[in-house]
Amino acid sequence: LHGVDVDPVTEVVVTASGMVALLLACQATVGPGDSALVLSPLWPNVAAAIRVTGAEPIEVPLGLTGSGDSLAFGLDFDRLTRAVRPNTRLLALASPGNPTAWTATREDWVSLLAFCERHDLWLLADGVYERIVFRSAVAPSPLSIAGGRSRTI
Repeated sequence: LHGVDVDPVTEVVVTASGMVALLLACQATVGPGDSALVLSPLWPNVAAAIRVTGAEPIEVPLGLTGSGDSLAFGLDFDRLTRAVRPNTRLLALASPGNPTAWTATREDWVSLLAFCERHDLWLLADGVYERIVFRSAVAPSPLSIAGGRSRTI
């Protein structure tokens, strides 16, 4: 879907469900005393999975850009930066997102990956709705960004 080769032995984990995959990703990256940024709104089970590990979810709302009929959700890096703590280890988000339909562009992913690199964070990118888009066959993914795979789950 994203034009990348994936090694099924070292880069794929088969789980019983998407929720199990999210929980395992959280357990592998955060634990007691850690925090994780959650770009919201986001399915509440992601924050719950973070809590199960003993870490604290920090919800950071999407920003609003434009006005009137062109009002849209977007990334707010000022909010994200203010929310980062010394114990923050993860940034979780879904794109396309439900219920906002916000979808990260390729440029958004580049910026998000740079943000995660700057703050030494894992990026938990839930792409469950990546095929439910109208402008292309599939939504952009951080997996197709050079260097993105080293930080992305």
